[in-house]
Amino acid sequence: MQDQYVTSESPTDSEAHRHENAVPDGPRNGALALLHGRPDNALENPDRQVSEYHNPLDRAIVVTTFADAEARAAKRHHVTLRSQAANIAARRASRKDRLPWLKLAAFGDRPSRKGSLRHNANVIAIDGVEGDHDAGTLTPAEAADRLRAAGIAALIHTSPSHTPKSPRWRVLAPLSRSMSPEHRERLVARLQGVLGGALQPESFTLSQSFYYGGVDGGAVPETILIDGAGLDTLDGLDSGALDKRGKPYAGGMTAESPETPAEHDDAAEVDEFWHVPAELLRPAPDDDDDPFSGVDLIDRKKIVAALAAIPEAARDDREGCWRPVGMALHHEFGGSDEGFALWNEWSAVSGKHDARDQRRVWESFGHGSGKATGIATLCRMADQHDPAWRKQAKAPAPRADSRLVEYTTEDCLNAPPRGYVIKNLFAPRDVACIFGAPGGGKSTIAPYLGYHVARGQAVFGLRTKPGPVLYVAPEDTHGMRRRVAALVGQMGHEPDFRVIGGVSDLLDDDSPDLAALLELIDARRPSLIFLDTLAMSFRELEENDAAAMNKVVAIARSLTEHGAAVVLIHHGTKAEGSTPRGHSVLNGALDVAVQLLPPDTDGIIRGKLSKNRNGPCDLDIPFRVASEELGRDEDGDPETAAVAAPLAPGSAPRGKPMPRAQREALTILQELEAGEAPVTEEAWRDACIDSRRVSQSEERDSRKRTFNIARNKLFDAGRITISDDGRVAVKPLQSWVDDEEDGQ
Repeated sequence: MQDQYVTSESPTDSEAHRHENAVPDGPRNGALALLHGRPDNALENPDRQVSEYHNPLDRAIVVTTFADAEARAAKRHHVTLRSQAANIAARRASRKDRLPWLKLAAFGDRPSRKGSLRHNANVIAIDGVEGDHDAGTLTPAEAADRLRAAGIAALIHTSPSHTPKSPRWRVLAPLSRSMSPEHRERLVARLQGVLGGALQPESFTLSQSFYYGGVDGGAVPETILIDGAGLDTLDGLDSGALDKRGKPYAGGMTAESPETPAEHDDAAEVDEFWHVPAELLRPAPDDDDDPFSGVDLIDRKKIVAALAAIPEAARDDREGCWRPVGMALHHEFGGSDEGFALWNEWSAVSGKHDARDQRRVWESFGHGSGKATGIATLCRMADQHDPAWRKQAKAPAPRADSRLVEYTTEDCLNAPPRGYVIKNLFAPRDVACIFGAPGGGKSTIAPYLGYHVARGQAVFGLRTKPGPVLYVAPEDTHGMRRRVAALVGQMGHEPDFRVIGGVSDLLDDDSPDLAALLELIDARRPSLIFLDTLAMSFRELEENDAAAMNKVVAIARSLTEHGAAVVLIHHGTKAEGSTPRGHSVLNGALDVAVQLLPPDTDGIIRGKLSKNRNGPCDLDIPFRVASEELGRDEDGDPETAAVAAPLAPGSAPRGKPMPRAQREALTILQELEAGEAPVTEEAWRDACIDSRRVSQSEERDSRKRTFNIARNKLFDAGRITISDDGRVAVKPLQSWVDDEEDGQ
């Protein structure tokens, strides 16, 4: 922590002497500041935009770290980004989700309703902004060049998934001073503008934090330090600022500059004491070899109790009480706005309170070489006035109301029915899942079910209760709109069925997409909600992690608050097991699980219920994937979309299951097609042979022969296409049906 020193309102001779050699406060807009007596400073680096005394990379800032995504505990540190660049690169973990998170901000001690400290309302002050690039369109070096040209001080570090071909990196831009949270959005917009819209939308989320470090066995993270000015000082960047969608920024604090501090009652404008040159601050010592290994989060509850123990009358004593309390808070909170807010609120009851003077004196703390006045001084003062205050600080928080309910046998006998959305299948407030192999018809049958609910029409012989339906389609919004267009062609327009696009992530507590979706649900009160797919709705989800999957279930449950059933569209296991992919927590929490079996030799897909709390598990849900012509494209060719062609439950023919070798070979090809590059027959063959899913033989030649047979069978049956240049692709399911009908 920094030592404390206070200049009085009228400095004494000794105090004036102490500062006579201090570097004068230089420009904060990135212009060059020369040192007195060292005119050659500019010549050493003529392109440098700020002096060493004003570089935010050398200012001790507040950094908060969290051990994991749940963020139930936090640590606060006072470090310079320049000193920590090497430590960020050195941090390692066995997996990405086991790396810690960091944030250039101070958080309070108020947990969210889920117990997380990392949420927007808990951000007290910011000392920098962070941005995430995950699109792979801009290299770290290119980003550094843009920041350097704009004169922005920053630290860039690559993320664990970074490769030279697919750049992934984060940028940390420290500010010239602590600022209140409402300024952050505009500052990120400045950064977004300089980087040409390369930052992910979640970079604009106030409390968004990011992993730092590397993964064992992976590349060492790269770091780049860019000397420059604090982002908050570069007002000229506002003209090119961009929002999270990469469009000209027009929101947030358009009426004032981020330079303007948040007003507190009758607080006056900032005076010359607002900015303190970084060289006049003693650097914070490194804690140990571990990056950001600071002390636990400040015990704010204890500090508030100590402040309350000092009576209002005592606060009028400026030298004996008011000033020492301010010094103690400044030391404990590292001079941040959080500490000032506490001191200002505590002082406001005094008749001598002056907001302008309060800020001036606060900024004068911390510049001396004497012994620091720490938080222990505040505690001793509280002891003198009210020794019982410590017991109050330790008192447990009031217990939240329990939701425990006791039911008698009579209550059980008279319990109302569950109700239904689709009778015997989906009930209000259910969390269900439709899962199966890639390309297996999940995104075809789901909108078909939803459209019938919106219209109140029976489906597969099951009654539906009419109600609004929201189909959240982050994976392929355009494709889903075409499928719905096909349903409109078959069944007519339905205003109660809505496709929701633009969703990028529902996983974070402070996700703007989640907040917007909850608002939409509150307004529309849907009966049924689809999330297609789970993986794209909850990006960066570690599916095999119990805590992460528990969070997915909790968020899905939150969407059912007004009575909607939520259906997750998800992938099955590679072994075609009877449970969805990922940790067993998901399957255990589901009310209904519908597995789509691979199409049989007749192209029939069947939905098999592995779990059903609303009815029997032997429901028959058979269908084929057909195609509906939507019109003609610009070349005059037919434009089609996939639709479900239902078959009569119980009477649909049961064709022979596709042989295992063919089924596995087809599934592996579908998995390869999920990548960006076309699949060659050679790559498909090698994947089938190496995985041993098509054949478990110990002999490679035997596995190769089995693959060749399966490939030929699939080609003869019209399940795949092989081009002259060696590319191979799965033939769309609807084409199977069309080919069979043409051959009849």
